[in-house]
Order: sequence, then C-alpha cells, then structure tokens
Amino acid sequence: NSIWVPPSFVSHLSPGFLRGWLGKRPLRTDILGDAAYHSIFASGRVIGQLDAATIRSRKEQLARECSDADAVKKILSLMAALGAAYDEHPLLEPSTAEERGTKKRKID
Repeated sequence: NSIWVPPSFVSHLSPGFLRGWLGKRPLRTDILGDAAYHSIFASGRVIGQLDAATIRSRKEQLARECSDADAVKKILSLMAALGAAYDEHPLLEPSTAEERGTKKRKID
C-alpha cells in the first residue's frame, strides 16, 4: 500500500517520516525522473494520492512526527520539500484562484 509523493519529498524527507505522517509507504518517485509525473500516477485506483483531503485527514499524524527533538529540522525539511516540489512541477498549486492569486490550471 503506497502513496505518490513529489520526488522532492523523497529527497528531503525520510521514508520513516513520510510513512508515519501519511500512513503508507511513499513511492520512490525520485528515481523515476520525468515519469514521476506521468498521468498513470494521477489515478487513485493505481496508487494513493497526496491531495488536500489526505493532508487534512493526517494533520494529527504530522504533528506527532514533528514533536520530537528533531522537530525544527523536520519542519524545515518539509518546507524545503514543498518549495522544491513547486519548482520541479509548477502546475502543482493551490486549488482555488483566491489561494493562488491567478487562474492557472490545477492538477489533482
């Protein structure tokens, strides 16, 4: 039982952190190159999706993963992973025009 995450998540965050937060093993998208963003991985029938609903439903687990002595390091690594994900694939963006300030296409 795995979940798709952006390649930068696998590069910046430990598999244990991702599994503890998301409740599933992260797909090693970091070794897939451009194929990491292939449309086959956009189907929830193929692999678990890292989407807004997943993130909202796992906020307690994220808080637990960030509550140890390495909390600051983990939070900074998560921020770096998020920033790198947007740099790698700019179409990964907030879902509403108000959140992003523009009317660009959204990927779900």
